[in-house]
Amino acid sequence: MSLDKQQFKIGIIKPILKEMKAYSKEASNLIWGTISQESLRGRYIRQIGCSHSVGGFGMIQMELATAKDILNNYIEYRPNLQVLYHKYYNQELTLKQNLTGNMHFQVFMCRCHYLRVPESIPTYTKGQAMYWKKHYNTVKGKGTAEDYMRNIR
Repeated sequence: MSLDKQQFKIGIIKPILKEMKAYSKEASNLIWGTISQESLRGRYIRQIGCSHSVGGFGMIQMELATAKDILNNYIEYRPNLQVLYHKYYNQELTLKQNLTGNMHFQVFMCRCHYLRVPESIPTYTKGQAMYWKKHYNTVKGKGTAEDYMRNIR
């Protein structure tokens, strides 16, 4: 599976980010770039080589510990995001299941992750690749800004 960039950005990313009051062209591109890099545009829903409960989940490859940190230390203190969390989170699923198969929730959580970063999102692709590496993949992660650049093409 590979997601269509325009359909996904227009149909999923843009409406969610607008509802969050966190939309910009740069943010939309960064979310798409994160999906392109982390899961090769939705091809993988589990981090390769990781066990049942360790590693990244879904097209954003977010780890459970990261998601819990965002929920407990960011969303918990922002009523507007709490409302959207309850809208996008499917209560019939676990957090891991929502991260794995709930596209709307994944986009919401990915944007929340980046909202915690005080630096502005760069306007150019190479800057976004370096931003992703620093703030999403981290210096300890295996991904590189060059990988990001290659995978968004």
